Amino acid sequence: MQVGFKALATRYGIDPVQPLRVDSTIGTVRASRDTGSQVENKYPPNYRPDDDFAGHFEFGLKYEEIPARPSSVPAMMRHWRCSLAPSCGAMRHPIALAGS
Repeated sequence: MQVGFKALATRYGIDPVQPLRVDSTIGTVRASRDTGSQVENKYPPNYRPDDDFAGHFEFGLKYEEIPARPSSVPAMMRHWRCSLAPSCGAMRHPIALAGS
């Protein structure tokens, strides 16, 4: 099971400005492999996040790298905040997010 920022990008069709370098999955044991351009992390089942936006976003913040140009993070935050309060039109507006 893929988890974290890549799981969010895939599920919600988020196209990051730069590729996400970390690929996290849930396996049986903790393991990590860094190829220079990509990092593959495997985590044991007790690391499995809730299978929703907030769970994967929190996992990404805790265990993955935030992109050097975190321009994809505000889009993720807007979606997360809107999903928590879908009837709030002000939360859907990017300027409202910047002022929070």
